[in-house]
Amino acid sequence: MLSIQDMASHSFYQTALQRALAVGSDSTAHFGGEFTGGYAIQQNPREIAALICFLMDRPRARYLEIGSAGGGTLRLLHECVGFEDVTVIDDGMHERHGLWKENTKNVPVGRVYFGDSHSFRCARWLKDQRIARFDIVFTSGGVGPTHDDLTMEGVARAFGSKVIRHPELEALLRGYYGDRLQERNLRMADVPDGAHFVHGDATPGWPVIAMRNVYILPGVPELFRRKFASIKERFRDQPFHLKQVFTTSEEGHIAHELDRIVAAYATVQVGSYPTFTQPDYKVKVTIEGKDAEAVARACEDLAKALGAAVVRVE
Repeated sequence: MLSIQDMASHSFYQTALQRALAVGSDSTAHFGGEFTGGYAIQQNPREIAALICFLMDRPRARYLEIGSAGGGTLRLLHECVGFEDVTVIDDGMHERHGLWKENTKNVPVGRVYFGDSHSFRCARWLKDQRIARFDIVFTSGGVGPTHDDLTMEGVARAFGSKVIRHPELEALLRGYYGDRLQERNLRMADVPDGAHFVHGDATPGWPVIAMRNVYILPGVPELFRRKFASIKERFRDQPFHLKQVFTTSEEGHIAHELDRIVAAYATVQVGSYPTFTQPDYKVKVTIEGKDAEAVARACEDLAKALGAAVVRVE
């Protein structure tokens, strides 16, 4: 699994970190009180910076966010990375929820569900959004033995299934707890009917539970990292290469050049992301693909065509 250290050498990491530090975080108790204000994001800005770099190197036109709070993290990710189609699920109960509308006004949120994410209504709504349209979905948390651990039930409902107790997981739990076993601990052996196990070296004996394209992971960060590390290789693909051109021109003025680049370089993808909050540029154009040379040529071609309107190329 990629870490902050892995991403720290990324060409955009320091820029992303400064952006995250500038907008701030609500989580002062976790991060020493040094991050406050701004968009009221709740994550460690260094982790957010690493995530931004990670997303920049991969296709990210669609984005699903479960737990949006005040919308600050979504706003920051969109400003740095750029999304084309966003789905949001949130209970609307966070103390910063009042900021959500302002923070997401320039984010292409196509679908939003405000309500209990563990409810049958949310499961039906998510099913109606055709969850299969997402290549891979990861869930985090809600898999313990207490009353609010309802992820298994929610995933089962999303697929029109039911929850069953799996004998293999039950045996693992009984062996682990021994005389300390409580009946409620066995709830962690309950899985959606039809789920399959994904085994990995990092967690011998304890599989990752998956329901079709949904991978169900624990919420405890240490366990989440360990579980993901055990299955990460199955998601590895040839890396995408990315170039970004920042320009003071408006989209309408450069649309014909973007059309030309799309027609001339069939192996690259071109995205255009206007911004209304950045003082030094109006549009960020992304050029990405698995052919590094083609990406470089297309970027050079576009930058030359836009001329003095180009602020910088990254």
